[in-house]
Amino acid sequence: MKRIKGVLTACCVCIVCLLLLTACSAKLSAPTSFRLDEDTLTLHWNKVKQATGYVIEIGDLKVTTRETNYSLESLKPGEYVIKVRAIDHNEEYGESDFAEYRFTREEESGLTYKLVGNSYTLVGLGDATGDIVMEDYYRGKPVTSISKAALRRRGEITSFVVGKNVTTIEENAFYACSALTSITLPEGLTTIGEGAFQSCINLTTIVIPDSVKALKDYTFSMCKSLKNITLGSGVETIGGYTFSDCAALESIVIPNATQTVGEYAFSGCVELNDVTFGSNVKTIGNYAFYSCSKLKSVQLNDKLEQMGEGAFHSSGLTSVSLPDSVVSIGNGAFDACASLATVHLGEGLQYIGHDAFRNTVLMVTCKDDVVVCDNWILGVKNKELVNYVVPENVIGIANSAFMSCKLQKIELSNVRYIGEYAFYKCANLMNVLSGNELLEIHNWAFAYCEMMDLVELGNKLLYIRDNAFFNCTRLADINIDLPKSLVEMGSNVFKYTQIYTLCTTPVVYVDDWAVGILDNANFKNTYLNNGTRGIANYAFSRAPFLDGWLELPDSLEIIGRAAFYNNPYLQTINLPVGLKYIGDYAFMGCQNVMFDNCQLTIPMGCEYVGNSAFRNCTMLVGLYIPGSVKYVGNYAFKGCTNLGMSSIPAGDEGYYLMGEIMLCEGIETIGIQAFHSCSGLYSITLPNSLKELGTRAFYKCTGLQELKIGTGLKEIPEYTFYDCASLMEVSIPGNVKSIGKYAFRGCISMQKITLAEGVERVEDYAFIRCENVDHLILADSVTYIGNFAFRGMTDLKSVYLNENLTYIGKLAFYGSKNATFYYAGAAIPETWEMRWNATYIPVVMNAVFSDDNGYIVSWTSAASDLLNVSTHNQLVAPTRSGYSFVGWTTVQGSEDAEYTSLSDVPAGTTVYSVWTEAVEEEIPQLPTDSKTGDNTAN
Repeated sequence: MKRIKGVLTACCVCIVCLLLLTACSAKLSAPTSFRLDEDTLTLHWNKVKQATGYVIEIGDLKVTTRETNYSLESLKPGEYVIKVRAIDHNEEYGESDFAEYRFTREEESGLTYKLVGNSYTLVGLGDATGDIVMEDYYRGKPVTSISKAALRRRGEITSFVVGKNVTTIEENAFYACSALTSITLPEGLTTIGEGAFQSCINLTTIVIPDSVKALKDYTFSMCKSLKNITLGSGVETIGGYTFSDCAALESIVIPNATQTVGEYAFSGCVELNDVTFGSNVKTIGNYAFYSCSKLKSVQLNDKLEQMGEGAFHSSGLTSVSLPDSVVSIGNGAFDACASLATVHLGEGLQYIGHDAFRNTVLMVTCKDDVVVCDNWILGVKNKELVNYVVPENVIGIANSAFMSCKLQKIELSNVRYIGEYAFYKCANLMNVLSGNELLEIHNWAFAYCEMMDLVELGNKLLYIRDNAFFNCTRLADINIDLPKSLVEMGSNVFKYTQIYTLCTTPVVYVDDWAVGILDNANFKNTYLNNGTRGIANYAFSRAPFLDGWLELPDSLEIIGRAAFYNNPYLQTINLPVGLKYIGDYAFMGCQNVMFDNCQLTIPMGCEYVGNSAFRNCTMLVGLYIPGSVKYVGNYAFKGCTNLGMSSIPAGDEGYYLMGEIMLCEGIETIGIQAFHSCSGLYSITLPNSLKELGTRAFYKCTGLQELKIGTGLKEIPEYTFYDCASLMEVSIPGNVKSIGKYAFRGCISMQKITLAEGVERVEDYAFIRCENVDHLILADSVTYIGNFAFRGMTDLKSVYLNENLTYIGKLAFYGSKNATFYYAGAAIPETWEMRWNATYIPVVMNAVFSDDNGYIVSWTSAASDLLNVSTHNQLVAPTRSGYSFVGWTTVQGSEDAEYTSLSDVPAGTTVYSVWTEAVEEEIPQLPTDSKTGDNTAN
């Protein structure tokens, strides 16, 4: 018995040993699925079952870790074979074989980058110093931007080459890099932010590539060593202070594309001696060349129109010749140009500002009482001057030219333009006699001429600006004849004259113009005189006693700027049939006024509806704008919350008014926010004549349900129909090339979107939050879909993507979790943003669409043509407007479906979609009374 027990014991021991030997001989699997995080240079692999650690060998380096990743960040540039094996610290399993991963560490500058989307942006200097060449690609992805203040005040940089893929350098990126001597910018760069290179005091040379359109404010300001500047041919705008205080700059060539030179753009460039203006510069901003003391002459182009205040103040100019295109010279434009002796003024000049040529040789050495330059009077040297006859060739009088003179009489002969303050406080001036050429009298021109009692204005005058005859106490209406040519009368033009003191009616008239009301006038339910032609700017503004109704005569042609601004008690007013012009802010804030019983009809023949003209007129319901109106201004009807409302209570009678809005053929421009927050607006048709539509034109028109777009519009700007929550369908015609950012954002009732052939671009966020859209038709012409363009369309089932699409932005269809993409191409283009389909919506490749891209016609099965399809992420049946999907058939034209899902179609098989026309659901009829015919429902 003992012997048997011994044998059994020995057998058990053998079995245990055998099991132990078997376990020890079991070998771990080698690591698999190596993947490199390009951003951190961390190598990852899948966890090996039963492994408790890993051995990594890189050349002579050997490391043990319990993690399933290892950082390669510390490796120097070169090629490496990374070996990884799995181990068991408990020694129950044998170590695995080595798995290998080949890795190349690129040479890097040491700069610090951040991954944004599918590309990198430079965010810091890191350990880079000296002469730095920035990477074009970083860890496999392009570097496309340099972020805000990325290298600000880094004195370690002596030169810098910007990577060739960089399109944007953000504001203050290189601000105050004091050791930087050179910067190389790539072709393809489009944006340089404000102050990007400001105060780089040792930068000597800069070449701006042709791809840059605008130089923003302070870009190279205070670059005191910057001597050589080459501006690219594409630069259209030079911003404010762009090159201010670049003290070493000697010459500059402004390219032909440039239209605007901003304020102080070259101020303080004390060595600047040569400026060449391109052929299209239209505006030289305020103080643009201030204190350029070595600038002796300039050759101005023949398209220059505006010369700003102090444009060449304190420069070294000795002569200047203005082209005929120049319309305006600002205040002090050539003030303190001490050497300026010769000036030629162009024939197109209409305005010369205060002290434009003060402290110049031209003014100082003139021995005449009156300084005349070409055909303009610039100023008076003898303030005691009593009599003066203006030479016949003179067409203009500069601002302040005769201010405070002892002058008694002036004959203006052929003068066209009288500047601001031209005869201000000429207390002895009694008579103003103009010829028949006078066109414009500027602000305060004859104010405080207390002896004046006779004014002759000729028969061509167009404009009398604000306060022109203010406090001319002796001036009476009987001594003034206003010409029929007058189109604008400023505010307070005749305030504190006998015209007011002798007036016996609440409304003050000068000839056929209503120019204002008497202080504390009290009138209710009144009318303007028959024959009244115009209403001056601000004439009835904030009139506290203007109450009830006001009747305007049919003779009225012009309602001036803010004529009835902010009159809360005005209740009823008419627009007469002869009206031609409605000025800016004309009725703004008249929230209780009713036009023709709330139905506003702009008269046929009216050409202009000004900015904010009817803003916040909340009683306005209906609107008719005839084709004679070419311009509907910015904010014209903003805040008219009842405009277009179908029915509202009106008056004591309790009846209802039907509201509508009609824009007729002929209208060319609808301004910014013109119908903003007109929440009662139900339907709108944009006429074919419309060429320009302002941003936010129909912003938050929450009641808008119907929209028709005419054939003249080329672009739908950003935010145009933002939060038009009732809009149910939109069809964009082919004449519209671009749909701007947020154009239809938040149109939550929208169900169908059609982009016709001709539409090319859908910008970022254009249709975001249109969550109920279930039909989306994109024409073949659509080539660009921006970031988040159709985000949030939860009801979308089918998206038909044409082969011409060169770009789809990130998360463009995010939230369309029940959709399937049908794509006409054989492979997803590399130009599409990497995260265009971040939620892995199924994609059907090589689809064949109908001519209008409205539905899928056929598809041929291949293993690689279905992407992202799984048991949890299945294909959705395609959709077609007005039809129901039956299935797929192999026989073209058959009405019998063989397959219900493309996933079931055998490889190599071509199938065709089968549709049946959808049957509209019948609305049940209510029972009717046989005698009365009325329905019997309660």
